[in-house]
Amino acid sequence: MMSKNLKKTLLHLILIFAMVFAFSACATTNPNQSSSNSNSKSQSNSTTNTASNSEKIKIGLSFDTLNLERWPHDRDFFVQRAQALGAEVLVQSANSDSQTQYSQCQNLIAQGVKVLVIIPHDGSAIAPIVEEAHKAGVKGFGL
Repeated sequence: MMSKNLKKTLLHLILIFAMVFAFSACATTNPNQSSSNSNSKSQSNSTTNTASNSEKIKIGLSFDTLNLERWPHDRDFFVQRAQALGAEVLVQSANSDSQTQYSQCQNLIAQGVKVLVIIPHDGSAIAPIVEEAHKAGVKGFGL
C-alpha cells in the first residue's frame, strides 16, 4: 500500500501534468522530426514509476467528445504518461452531451477515482460536478 506522502506527491504531479497538458495543447511538432527518444524514455520510466507494486491511483478523464482530431491524441498521451507514473486512467466521452458527461463524471467518482479531469461540453453545466468531486475528496477540475 502506498504511503500518504507518496499518494499526495503523485496526485500533485498528475495535477501539474494535467495543467501543463492543457497549456501545451496548441503546440505543434515538426513531422520531419525524429520521434525516437528511447534512451530518455527508458530513463524517465525508471525514475517516475514510483507505484509499480503498489495500489494504483485512479484518474477519471472526461471528454466532451473524441470526434475532434486533437482529443484522441491528447487522451493517448495523458493515459500513457499517467500509466508511466503508476496510475490507472478511466476515460469517458460524452459525445457533446452535457447531461451524459455529468452522469459519467458521477459514475467515475463512484468508481473511486482520486483525480477527475474534465474537458467540458458546457463549463457552466459541468461546474457542479467539480463541487461534488471536492465533497467526495476527489481532486477535480475542468479544463
